[in-house]
Amino acid sequence: MMPKDLSESFDQIIVGEAENIIVDILKGRITDHIVYGTKLDNLDTLPLPTIHCCRGGREKGLCGHDFAGCPYDCNFCS
Repeated sequence: MMPKDLSESFDQIIVGEAENIIVDILKGRITDHIVYGTKLDNLDTLPLPTIHCCRGGREKGLCGHDFAGCPYDCNFCS
């Protein structure tokens, strides 16, 4: 909400959604101190995350449901 207040504490700050720019940031193609992400209209267009390397290899979302066998049809699974 106030990225300039945090600017001394972090190398880079991303404001907004980072899905469209995170790869460019990690590869060093975007080096601005404060980066403004673009709004995504449809999260369903994003590829599924690589989950085997997250949270110790567990394949569960924060809601506790298995990604592969989740009974819900969420627009976005956190």
